[in-house]
Amino acid sequence: MKRQNLFIIGAIIFITLGAYLLRQSLIGEKLTDAPGKQYQQQSIQTITQKSIPRPAAIERSIAAITTEELESFRSSLPDKASVKSEVGENPHSTPRSLIKFAEKMGPLVEKSLQDSAAATLFIEELNDCALNESVPQSARALCLSNAEKLSGMNPQLKEKVEKMREQVPQEVRNFVENKKRIMKN
Repeated sequence: MKRQNLFIIGAIIFITLGAYLLRQSLIGEKLTDAPGKQYQQQSIQTITQKSIPRPAAIERSIAAITTEELESFRSSLPDKASVKSEVGENPHSTPRSLIKFAEKMGPLVEKSLQDSAAATLFIEELNDCALNESVPQSARALCLSNAEKLSGMNPQLKEKVEKMREQVPQEVRNFVENKKRIMKN
């Protein structure tokens, strides 16, 4: 029963993060109430991005991860006790601490996918998260899964992520494998 609950919580986290990342990548801006304005804003943004070349320094600064973002990510790491308490209070919804954690992680993953320096920096945070025994397995699996995603885009991180994968418990690896199976189907 516990494993089933943890699997469900993990799946919900992955879905929430995936929806957030998809929304960010498809829209890239705030939604408006008027459908016509939404399309117009998106078109203007697309045209602007294509027609105005940005210097490399500006591109790099956009993707750079700040110290404040890293501290905020670290402070959002959920602990087993709080997640267990939240599940006990409302077993039919995703614990708020896991949602907050996924929301903090999403933008950092996006920046890391755009910039290899950001990825190298953030992979250390993901490593600490994945190996932290006080963090729930579903959150640790999310960290491992995103680390694997980053290593796919940055081959220089592959060895680090392989070591991370070897060091996490089998249950965490199982979460990641289950997520992959679900995503394929």
